[in-house]
Amino acid sequence: MSQDSGYAPPPQGGKPWWVWALGGCGGCLVIVLIAGVALTTYGVNKWKNINVGPITEASVQQSLGVPIYPGAKLQPQITEITLKTLRFTPASSMFKGVGAYSTPGSPEQVDSFYQQKLPPLGWTAYHAQNTAGALQQQYRKGNEVLIVQEQQSHRPDMQGTMLILMRGTGKAAENAPTPAGQ
Repeated sequence: MSQDSGYAPPPQGGKPWWVWALGGCGGCLVIVLIAGVALTTYGVNKWKNINVGPITEASVQQSLGVPIYPGAKLQPQITEITLKTLRFTPASSMFKGVGAYSTPGSPEQVDSFYQQKLPPLGWTAYHAQNTAGALQQQYRKGNEVLIVQEQQSHRPDMQGTMLILMRGTGKAAENAPTPAGQ
């Protein structure tokens, strides 16, 4: 005869440990996926809602306030993408004018044009670099900076040179290096 202690034996046959581990990892994965979708949706909506105004020859010329290389053709899509990228980042208040152009002139011809035209308008060249085939010259005028970048276009629909002009104020000028000897 056996004695009954009043306690029932522990239940048998529950789910194995690995099912619980996979369930926990799967739950974490679902949370990460939901967060990723939410952040992507936020970013896409923010990008779509960035207002860069009309991108026309006149509006870009007015925002830049410098001569445009003769014969250069405004590239509205590239200008819009550049403006939206700048406004999507903390650099949003640093640039007041941006223009992307294509021209049949060589990068050296475009660079020479700006070296001749900008100093009489009060712009002083203070930094130049040639990186991976892109010539970039930076000019300073008071508390403003103008970046002139030229590079040979490799796109089949744009023969010649891609020219990007960016005029900055505030932090762009404050963070710009001072020319040696000044």
